[in-house]
Amino acid sequence: MKPPNRFFPALLALTSIVLTGASCRPPVKMVQPAAAQTVVPAPPQEPEKPQVDGGALPRSCQGKVLREHPAHFDKKLMALTFDDGPDPRCTPRLLDILAKYDAHATFFVVGKEIPGREALLQRMIAEGHTVGNHTYTHPSNPPADRARTELSRTDTLITKATGHAPTCFRPPYGRIDTALTAQAKRHGYGVFLWTIDPGDTRGNGTRSLVRQVLHAPENGDIVILHDGNDHEASVDAVEPILEALSAKGWQFVTLPEMMVAWDTFRKTHPKSLRPHQANASRTTKTHRRTKAHPKTPSARKPLAKVKPARAKHAPKAPKAAPKRTAL
Repeated sequence: MKPPNRFFPALLALTSIVLTGASCRPPVKMVQPAAAQTVVPAPPQEPEKPQVDGGALPRSCQGKVLREHPAHFDKKLMALTFDDGPDPRCTPRLLDILAKYDAHATFFVVGKEIPGREALLQRMIAEGHTVGNHTYTHPSNPPADRARTELSRTDTLITKATGHAPTCFRPPYGRIDTALTAQAKRHGYGVFLWTIDPGDTRGNGTRSLVRQVLHAPENGDIVILHDGNDHEASVDAVEPILEALSAKGWQFVTLPEMMVAWDTFRKTHPKSLRPHQANASRTTKTHRRTKAHPKTPSARKPLAKVKPARAKHAPKAPKAAPKRTAL
Protein backbone atom coordinates (compact mmCIF):
# COMPACT_ATOMS: atom_id res chain seq x y z
CA MET A 1 0.00 0.00 0.00
CA LYS A 2 1.37 3.39 -1.05
CA PRO A 3 1.79 6.07 1.57
CA PRO A 4 -0.59 9.12 1.12
CA ASN A 5 0.77 12.03 -0.86
CA ARG A 6 2.07 14.57 1.60
CA PHE A 7 1.13 17.45 -0.70
CA PHE A 8 -2.54 16.46 -0.82
CA PRO A 9 -3.62 18.25 2.44
CA ALA A 10 -1.91 21.45 1.30
CA LEU A 11 -3.74 21.30 -2.04
CA LEU A 12 -7.09 20.86 -0.26
CA ALA A 13 -6.39 23.88 1.97
CA LEU A 14 -5.47 26.08 -1.00
CA THR A 15 -8.62 25.08 -2.86
CA SER A 16 -10.73 25.93 0.19
CA ILE A 17 -9.18 29.40 0.44
CA VAL A 18 -9.81 30.14 -3.24
CA LEU A 19 -13.44 29.04 -3.04
CA THR A 20 -14.06 31.03 0.14
CA GLY A 21 -12.62 34.22 -1.42
CA ALA A 22 -14.73 33.84 -4.54
CA SER A 23 -17.89 33.49 -2.49
CA CYS A 24 -17.11 36.77 -0.62
CA ARG A 25 -16.84 38.88 -3.73
CA PRO A 26 -19.84 41.11 -4.59
CA PRO A 27 -21.80 39.96 -7.59
CA VAL A 28 -20.79 41.55 -10.86
CA LYS A 29 -23.56 43.66 -12.38
CA MET A 30 -24.14 43.28 -16.05
CA VAL A 31 -24.12 46.70 -17.72
CA GLN A 32 -26.54 46.98 -20.56
CA PRO A 33 -25.36 49.08 -23.49
CA ALA A 34 -27.08 52.48 -23.56
CA ALA A 35 -29.71 52.94 -26.18
CA ALA A 36 -28.69 55.18 -29.04
CA GLN A 37 -30.04 58.71 -28.48
CA THR A 38 -31.18 60.90 -31.32
CA VAL A 39 -29.42 64.28 -31.24
CA VAL A 40 -31.84 67.07 -32.09
CA PRO A 41 -30.05 70.18 -33.42
CA ALA A 42 -30.81 73.37 -31.46
CA PRO A 43 -32.99 75.87 -33.28
CA PRO A 44 -31.11 78.87 -34.70
CA GLN A 45 -30.97 81.69 -32.17
CA GLU A 46 -31.89 85.23 -33.04
CA PRO A 47 -29.11 87.78 -32.66
CA GLU A 48 -29.10 89.21 -29.17
CA LYS A 49 -29.99 92.83 -28.62
CA PRO A 50 -27.21 95.02 -27.25
CA GLN A 51 -27.17 94.80 -23.46
CA VAL A 52 -27.39 98.10 -21.64
CA ASP A 53 -27.92 99.04 -18.01
CA GLY A 54 -31.26 100.87 -18.05
CA GLY A 55 -30.89 104.14 -19.89
CA ALA A 56 -27.14 104.43 -19.45
CA LEU A 57 -25.20 105.81 -22.41
CA PRO A 58 -21.60 104.98 -23.33
CA ARG A 59 -19.20 107.68 -22.20
CA SER A 60 -18.47 108.57 -25.83
CA CYS A 61 -22.13 109.59 -26.29
CA GLN A 62 -22.57 111.73 -23.19
CA GLY A 63 -22.77 115.47 -23.78
CA LYS A 64 -22.75 114.98 -27.56
CA VAL A 65 -25.15 115.68 -30.42
CA LEU A 66 -25.94 112.29 -31.97
CA ARG A 67 -27.42 112.30 -35.44
CA GLU A 68 -25.58 109.93 -37.83
CA HIS A 69 -24.92 106.20 -37.57
CA PRO A 70 -21.42 104.90 -38.36
CA ALA A 71 -20.60 104.30 -41.99
CA HIS A 72 -21.03 100.66 -43.05
CA PHE A 73 -22.78 99.77 -39.79
CA ASP A 74 -23.54 96.03 -40.13
CA LYS A 75 -26.37 95.32 -37.66
CA LYS A 76 -30.02 95.46 -38.72
CA LEU A 77 -31.09 97.66 -35.84
CA MET A 78 -33.59 100.51 -35.93
CA ALA A 79 -34.53 102.94 -33.15
CA LEU A 80 -38.14 104.15 -33.17
CA THR A 81 -38.58 107.35 -31.19
CA PHE A 82 -41.80 109.10 -30.21
CA ASP A 83 -42.07 112.76 -29.19
CA ASP A 84 -44.59 114.97 -27.35
CA GLY A 85 -46.32 112.33 -25.19
CA PRO A 86 -47.55 110.83 -23.04
CA ASP A 87 -51.07 110.95 -24.41
CA PRO A 88 -53.93 109.04 -22.73
CA ARG A 89 -55.28 107.78 -26.07
CA CYS A 90 -52.28 107.32 -28.35
CA THR A 91 -49.59 106.13 -25.94
CA PRO A 92 -51.37 103.07 -24.43
CA ARG A 93 -52.31 101.79 -27.89
CA LEU A 94 -48.75 102.35 -29.08
CA LEU A 95 -47.35 100.39 -26.14
CA ASP A 96 -49.67 97.49 -26.94
CA ILE A 97 -48.40 97.37 -30.53
CA LEU A 98 -44.75 97.49 -29.47
CA ALA A 99 -45.31 94.68 -26.96
CA LYS A 100 -46.93 92.53 -29.65
CA TYR A 101 -43.71 92.61 -31.72
CA ASP A 102 -41.28 92.62 -28.76
CA ALA A 103 -40.01 95.98 -29.97
CA HIS A 104 -38.32 98.56 -27.76
CA ALA A 105 -38.58 102.30 -28.36
CA THR A 106 -37.61 105.65 -26.86
CA PHE A 107 -40.23 108.14 -25.69
CA PHE A 108 -39.27 111.81 -25.47
CA VAL A 109 -41.91 113.14 -23.11
CA VAL A 110 -43.02 116.72 -22.51
CA GLY A 111 -42.99 117.57 -18.82
CA LYS A 112 -46.35 119.32 -18.65
CA GLU A 113 -48.02 116.17 -20.03
CA ILE A 114 -46.71 113.94 -17.22
CA PRO A 115 -48.86 114.88 -14.16
CA GLY A 116 -51.69 112.38 -13.85
CA ARG A 117 -50.09 110.05 -16.42
CA GLU A 118 -47.18 108.72 -14.38
CA ALA A 119 -48.49 105.16 -14.82
CA LEU A 120 -47.75 105.37 -18.55
CA LEU A 121 -44.11 106.23 -17.86
CA GLN A 122 -43.89 103.38 -15.38
CA ARG A 123 -45.27 101.00 -17.98
CA MET A 124 -42.69 102.22 -20.52
CA ILE A 125 -39.84 101.36 -18.17
CA ALA A 126 -41.39 98.03 -17.13
CA GLU A 127 -41.68 96.94 -20.78
CA GLY A 128 -38.07 97.78 -21.66
CA HIS A 129 -38.45 101.21 -23.24
CA THR A 130 -36.46 104.36 -22.52
CA VAL A 131 -37.94 107.68 -21.38
CA GLY A 132 -36.15 110.83 -22.53
CA ASN A 133 -36.46 114.55 -21.80
CA HIS A 134 -38.24 116.76 -24.37
CA THR A 135 -38.46 119.90 -22.16
CA TYR A 136 -41.41 121.01 -20.05
CA THR A 137 -43.39 123.21 -22.46
CA HIS A 138 -41.72 122.45 -25.83
CA PRO A 139 -40.26 125.95 -26.45
CA SER A 140 -38.25 126.66 -29.57
CA ASN A 141 -35.44 128.87 -28.29
CA PRO A 142 -35.85 130.02 -24.67
CA PRO A 143 -33.27 132.14 -22.82
CA ALA A 144 -30.64 130.39 -20.73
CA ASP A 145 -32.45 130.71 -17.38
CA ARG A 146 -35.66 129.27 -18.74
CA ALA A 147 -33.75 126.54 -20.57
CA ARG A 148 -32.36 125.26 -17.28
CA THR A 149 -35.86 125.24 -15.78
CA GLU A 150 -37.34 123.44 -18.79
CA LEU A 151 -34.81 120.64 -18.42
CA SER A 152 -34.75 120.36 -14.63
CA ARG A 153 -38.55 120.31 -14.15
CA THR A 154 -38.99 117.51 -16.67
CA ASP A 155 -35.97 115.64 -15.31
CA THR A 156 -37.49 115.73 -11.81
CA LEU A 157 -40.90 114.52 -12.99
CA ILE A 158 -39.43 111.61 -14.97
CA THR A 159 -37.17 110.55 -12.11
CA LYS A 160 -40.00 110.71 -9.59
CA ALA A 161 -42.36 108.69 -11.80
CA THR A 162 -39.94 105.98 -12.96
CA GLY A 163 -37.05 105.92 -10.50
CA HIS A 164 -34.64 106.48 -13.40
CA ALA A 165 -33.00 109.80 -14.26
CA PRO A 166 -33.22 110.44 -18.02
CA THR A 167 -30.01 110.41 -20.05
CA CYS A 168 -31.48 111.20 -23.49
CA PHE A 169 -32.67 114.60 -24.70
CA ARG A 170 -34.29 115.72 -27.92
CA PRO A 171 -34.45 119.47 -28.58
CA PRO A 172 -37.83 120.79 -29.75
CA TYR A 173 -37.96 121.15 -33.55
CA GLY A 174 -34.50 119.56 -33.75
CA ARG A 175 -32.76 122.87 -33.03
CA ILE A 176 -29.24 122.37 -31.75
CA ASP A 177 -28.14 126.02 -31.84
CA THR A 178 -30.05 127.02 -28.70
CA ALA A 179 -29.46 127.45 -24.97
CA LEU A 180 -31.52 124.28 -24.43
CA THR A 181 -29.06 122.11 -26.32
CA ALA A 182 -26.06 123.82 -24.73
CA GLN A 183 -27.51 123.25 -21.27
CA ALA A 184 -28.35 119.61 -22.07
CA LYS A 185 -24.79 118.94 -23.24
CA ARG A 186 -23.36 120.49 -20.06
CA HIS A 187 -25.70 118.25 -18.06
CA GLY A 188 -24.28 115.17 -19.82
CA TYR A 189 -27.36 114.28 -21.85
CA GLY A 190 -27.02 112.57 -25.19
CA VAL A 191 -28.72 115.02 -27.58
CA PHE A 192 -30.55 112.92 -30.18
CA LEU A 193 -31.73 113.93 -33.61
CA TRP A 194 -32.82 111.48 -36.32
CA THR A 195 -32.05 110.02 -39.72
CA ILE A 196 -35.60 109.35 -40.99
CA ASP A 197 -38.43 111.87 -40.67
CA PRO A 198 -41.62 110.46 -42.28
CA GLY A 199 -43.35 113.82 -41.78
CA ASP A 200 -46.14 113.09 -39.32
CA THR A 201 -46.09 116.73 -38.19
CA ARG A 202 -46.84 117.84 -41.74
CA GLY A 203 -50.14 116.02 -42.03
CA ASN A 204 -48.92 112.90 -43.84
CA GLY A 205 -51.35 110.01 -43.56
CA THR A 206 -50.66 106.49 -42.35
CA ARG A 207 -49.84 105.04 -45.78
CA SER A 208 -47.39 107.84 -46.52
CA LEU A 209 -45.66 107.41 -43.14
CA VAL A 210 -45.24 103.68 -43.68
CA ARG A 211 -43.90 104.21 -47.20
CA GLN A 212 -41.34 106.77 -46.05
CA VAL A 213 -39.90 104.41 -43.42
CA LEU A 214 -39.93 101.26 -45.56
CA HIS A 215 -38.57 102.90 -48.70
CA ALA A 216 -34.86 102.30 -48.06
CA PRO A 217 -33.95 101.92 -44.37
CA GLU A 218 -30.29 101.68 -43.42
CA ASN A 219 -28.74 99.78 -40.54
CA GLY A 220 -28.72 101.96 -37.43
CA ASP A 221 -31.43 104.40 -38.52
CA ILE A 222 -33.29 106.58 -36.00
CA VAL A 223 -36.93 107.28 -36.87
CA ILE A 224 -38.82 110.27 -35.45
CA LEU A 225 -42.56 109.92 -34.92
CA HIS A 226 -45.02 111.42 -32.44
CA ASP A 227 -47.46 109.99 -29.92
CA GLY A 228 -48.85 113.28 -28.66
CA ASN A 229 -52.39 114.52 -29.09
CA ASP A 230 -53.96 114.03 -32.55
CA HIS A 231 -51.27 111.64 -33.80
CA GLU A 232 -53.45 108.58 -34.35
CA ALA A 233 -52.07 108.24 -37.89
CA SER A 234 -48.56 107.83 -36.48
CA VAL A 235 -49.69 105.07 -34.13
CA ASP A 236 -51.55 103.35 -36.99
CA ALA A 237 -48.33 103.35 -39.03
CA VAL A 238 -46.25 101.57 -36.40
CA GLU A 239 -47.69 98.06 -36.78
CA PRO A 240 -47.20 97.84 -40.57
CA ILE A 241 -43.63 99.09 -40.10
CA LEU A 242 -42.89 96.52 -37.41
CA GLU A 243 -44.52 93.70 -39.34
CA ALA A 244 -42.67 94.40 -42.58
CA LEU A 245 -39.22 94.96 -41.12
CA SER A 246 -39.42 92.19 -38.50
CA ALA A 247 -40.04 89.73 -41.33
CA LYS A 248 -36.73 90.89 -42.86
CA GLY A 249 -34.74 90.36 -39.66
CA TRP A 250 -34.75 93.88 -38.24
CA GLN A 251 -34.69 94.48 -34.49
CA PHE A 252 -36.10 97.54 -32.76
CA VAL A 253 -34.04 98.91 -29.90
CA THR A 254 -33.92 101.89 -27.57
CA LEU A 255 -31.48 104.72 -28.19
CA PRO A 256 -29.15 103.64 -25.33
CA GLU A 257 -29.11 100.13 -26.83
CA MET A 258 -28.36 101.60 -30.24
CA MET A 259 -25.54 103.73 -28.84
CA VAL A 260 -23.91 100.66 -27.31
CA ALA A 261 -23.99 99.00 -30.74
CA TRP A 262 -22.65 102.14 -32.46
CA ASP A 263 -19.89 102.54 -29.89
CA THR A 264 -18.81 98.90 -30.17
CA PHE A 265 -18.77 99.08 -33.97
CA ARG A 266 -16.71 102.28 -34.02
CA LYS A 267 -14.09 100.76 -31.73
CA THR A 268 -13.61 97.81 -34.07
CA HIS A 269 -14.02 99.80 -37.30
CA PRO A 270 -12.05 103.07 -36.99
CA LYS A 271 -12.82 104.04 -40.58
CA SER A 272 -16.56 104.08 -39.83
CA LEU A 273 -16.47 107.59 -38.36
CA ARG A 274 -18.34 110.19 -40.38
CA PRO A 275 -17.55 113.91 -40.52
CA HIS A 276 -20.09 115.86 -38.52
CA GLN A 277 -22.78 117.52 -40.58
CA ALA A 278 -24.61 120.69 -39.71
CA ASN A 279 -28.14 119.34 -39.61
CA ALA A 280 -30.38 116.85 -37.92
CA SER A 281 -31.77 115.26 -41.05
CA ARG A 282 -29.95 113.57 -43.89
CA THR A 283 -31.14 113.86 -47.49
CA THR A 284 -29.86 111.64 -50.26
CA LYS A 285 -29.92 112.06 -54.01
CA THR A 286 -32.67 109.45 -54.23
CA HIS A 287 -34.73 111.42 -51.70
CA ARG A 288 -34.73 108.49 -49.33
CA ARG A 289 -35.06 110.94 -46.49
CA THR A 290 -37.78 113.50 -46.30
CA LYS A 291 -37.34 117.19 -45.72
CA ALA A 292 -36.03 118.39 -42.40
CA HIS A 293 -38.32 118.89 -39.45
CA PRO A 294 -40.04 122.31 -39.32
CA LYS A 295 -37.71 125.03 -38.09
CA THR A 296 -34.68 122.80 -38.62
CA PRO A 297 -31.83 124.40 -40.55
CA SER A 298 -31.41 122.96 -44.02
CA ALA A 299 -28.93 120.11 -44.39
CA ARG A 300 -27.64 121.33 -47.70
CA LYS A 301 -25.28 124.17 -48.24
CA PRO A 302 -26.82 127.12 -50.05
CA LEU A 303 -25.97 127.18 -53.70
CA ALA A 304 -23.45 129.77 -54.73
CA LYS A 305 -25.01 132.69 -56.51
CA VAL A 306 -24.06 132.73 -60.14
CA LYS A 307 -23.93 136.08 -61.79
CA PRO A 308 -25.90 136.07 -65.01
CA ALA A 309 -23.73 136.30 -68.07
CA ARG A 310 -23.85 139.59 -69.85
CA ALA A 311 -25.82 139.51 -73.03
CA LYS A 312 -23.68 139.76 -76.09
CA HIS A 313 -24.75 142.74 -78.15
CA ALA A 314 -24.31 142.92 -81.85
CA PRO A 315 -21.50 145.24 -82.92
CA LYS A 316 -22.71 148.75 -83.18
CA ALA A 317 -23.07 150.13 -86.69
CA PRO A 318 -20.77 153.04 -87.49
CA LYS A 319 -22.40 156.35 -86.99
CA ALA A 320 -23.60 157.91 -90.16
CA ALA A 321 -21.82 161.12 -91.16
CA PRO A 322 -23.90 164.15 -90.36
CA LYS A 323 -25.72 165.50 -93.28
CA ARG A 324 -24.41 168.77 -94.52
CA THR A 325 -26.86 171.50 -94.89
CA ALA A 326 -26.76 173.98 -97.68
CA LEU A 327 -25.20 177.25 -96.81
